[in-house]
Amino acid sequence: MSDFPPGRVYEDRIKNLLKLLCFREIKGGPNFKIGGNQIDALGIVDNKLVIIECTTKRTKLREKIETWKGKQGRILSGIQKEEKYREYLKEVKFIIASNSKKIENYKEIASSSPNEVIIWGPKKVNYYEELAKTIPSRAKYDVLDDLGFSLNSEENVCVPAIKIENSKTEMFSFFINPLDLIKISSVAHRESGMEKYYQRMVKKQRLNEIKKFLHKGKIFPTNIVISINEKTKFEKINSSEIQDISPKWLSFGKLTFPKSYKSCWVIDGQHRLFSFEKGMKQKIAVVAFQKIKKEEQMNFFIDINENAKPISSSLMWDLNGEISPENEKGIISNAVKQMNQDGPFQEKISAPSLGKGRNRISITSFCSSLQKSGFGKKQIIVPVMKHYQPNPFHNKNYKKFSTSISKSMKYYFKSIINLVAEENQYLKDFIISNGGVSVFIYLYKYLICLEHKGVDKEMKDKYLKFLIDFLNYQNKNTIENYTTLCSSEAGKNKVVLEMLEKISQINPDIKSFFPEEKLDLEELEKTLRDFLYKKVKNIKFDEFISKIDKKHFSKKIKTAKEKSDPLKFFISQTTLGEINFIMTQSFYWKNIFEDIFIQNEEHDQKKEEFKYPNEQIFFGHFKLVIKNRNNKSHGKSNISDSDRKIIIEFIFKLNNIIKFEG
Repeated sequence: MSDFPPGRVYEDRIKNLLKLLCFREIKGGPNFKIGGNQIDALGIVDNKLVIIECTTKRTKLREKIETWKGKQGRILSGIQKEEKYREYLKEVKFIIASNSKKIENYKEIASSSPNEVIIWGPKKVNYYEELAKTIPSRAKYDVLDDLGFSLNSEENVCVPAIKIENSKTEMFSFFINPLDLIKISSVAHRESGMEKYYQRMVKKQRLNEIKKFLHKGKIFPTNIVISINEKTKFEKINSSEIQDISPKWLSFGKLTFPKSYKSCWVIDGQHRLFSFEKGMKQKIAVVAFQKIKKEEQMNFFIDINENAKPISSSLMWDLNGEISPENEKGIISNAVKQMNQDGPFQEKISAPSLGKGRNRISITSFCSSLQKSGFGKKQIIVPVMKHYQPNPFHNKNYKKFSTSISKSMKYYFKSIINLVAEENQYLKDFIISNGGVSVFIYLYKYLICLEHKGVDKEMKDKYLKFLIDFLNYQNKNTIENYTTLCSSEAGKNKVVLEMLEKISQINPDIKSFFPEEKLDLEELEKTLRDFLYKKVKNIKFDEFISKIDKKHFSKKIKTAKEKSDPLKFFISQTTLGEINFIMTQSFYWKNIFEDIFIQNEEHDQKKEEFKYPNEQIFFGHFKLVIKNRNNKSHGKSNISDSDRKIIIEFIFKLNNIIKFEG
């Protein structure tokens, strides 16, 4: 907990926001004054100056705004005397930043003359922080536009363009430096609070992936689609040669954009555009519509995203083998395609260039499992021990590398299939299926880590025979359960772990390679909080607490009632033990949660798979989890092997139950 008072903490937050927004010369605090007035936060960006008053008070906000207005004259006089700030005198904005939602009620007073003050409420500050962290190249321009600043005269953006007249719509096509377009473009983000804004905030992970692509010098062959909000200036080039080759609806010229930080909206391509950074030399192709309404922009956005069919992962894996056969994905792709030619997978792999195949094993599933296991790299990472094992398939010649993977996989799977009892068709079907292929590829990785080589006759007789003999004795329901589990990556790992446990009877050393399953009880606590809130969020707070023991939660209830959303706040503060108390010891068990966590024969069998057979086992396991969560909180981290298995099972079951619940 901070030793500073809330006001100081909030001032530091606002100064940090200015830093995120690429402001410079950021100042503020008890000892920083201009014109005799203490300044909480100040910053400069693009020859523009902002001065911010911060407040954490929830009362007398009108008085606070009027006082801040009254100080402007003295502060401006102080700026005139300060050589450091004098040049920004014509471009100054005063802001009042408050962490109280009530500040929004005073916008009209703040914006009235004289001495306008701009309000930053909690929603606005949160939005700017998120924008600055996600799209730093654009965020400062959004803020500058919101503050009422315009582009400087030397920042004029103009490009050579083609103008197309289509019915009542004017369109332009051109190439532009992406950083110039970022400066004048914004996106209709719904998070900003505007009703007719239609796009979600861009995803930082996706931006980072595209940045890696761009840093390699690659380009986008497709257009960014934008709408220009204000009337542009288009100067037509009158050339007889151009007129001779141009139809009436097309003309060439120079397009000049309005001097606004939001002179256009990005309708489609926001991730591509906002991934560009300084130093990147690529140019981007743009199609621009002249001043179309938000409703029309929204329709374009929907049409593009509904009708543009993304490239399937199977096509991408298939193409990797043709386009980049020397790269990891290309090597794996060609290895899998070779497997389709003969052996246990002959004409059983589905890919666009191969046809669907009889058994339709997806090229995506096969290739992804090989990639996750590291079989397309020079070295394979050894689980848990965190060091690298030489890949026995590797060859400097990429064609031989693909062939080596293919030959070893065919031998490995053929050996497995030949060991399956002739009448045991359901086990064969599992092995030659998407989930089964992944499981046995992952298993192969551990065998390589153990023996430092690919499977040969010695390994086949030692490990595979023992494992398949065990599987031959399993009933059909057990194998079908494996198939169900393999619908998720966590489930596949669970099946692999069970097989490794069996192999450890032959060679205990394989236990050193077991994947370490995290007992992330803090994450479980958060997951259950979110799930609890989702199930009760439509209940009024007073009604909600009437169904639980109020004495147990008296302090939390009192604090929650002071919040704008008491139910959400109350649940966000609950511990794992308190979540258990609400779910299992109250009205909510019989009316909501019993049916979710306990098996019911009348329900869908697949959905019931992960549930507990009765409430006694569920309650017992839940209490064991709470006990270990409390021990961890008090610095006691030792968990017995038996408890660990129960907790892992509990987390696995609950995550799948919650997933089924949506």
